[in-house]
Amino acid sequence: MSMNVLEDQCQTCFRTFNPDVLKKHLPICNKVNTKVRKPMDIQKMRIAGTDIKLPPKAERVIEDKPKPKSNWKEKHDEFVRNITYAREAKAAEARGEEIAPPPPSKKPSDHVLCPTCGRSFNPNAAERHVKFCAEQAKRKPVST
Repeated sequence: MSMNVLEDQCQTCFRTFNPDVLKKHLPICNKVNTKVRKPMDIQKMRIAGTDIKLPPKAERVIEDKPKPKSNWKEKHDEFVRNITYAREAKAAEARGEEIAPPPPSKKPSDHVLCPTCGRSFNPNAAERHVKFCAEQAKRKPVST
């Protein structure tokens, strides 16, 4: 059951309303949408009520960290290789043929090799691991 009700559109938010409701909506919508809100400064809010002094805006410097080199292409190629292998293995299994072993996975080019244990790590983890591994190697006697 559909009723033919005339609806008018608000010129601020473009919603449609019954004419009686639109009269009440217009002043509220104009007030809300024309108000300029000042940006919230969470640092000021956290410091409020403490003895900490907020440094002047000019002294605050945000350091620009260089973006790490993306290796999405290597990851994509590895993914495509694995999908291709899976498709070929499924087809070979359906034909009753022997399935070849999967291709060996490649280490990402940005990984660092640990000189002590030979494992590879991303640069951040390698920095921590190499120190730890060298220290552990000094402590533990080599079993023969």
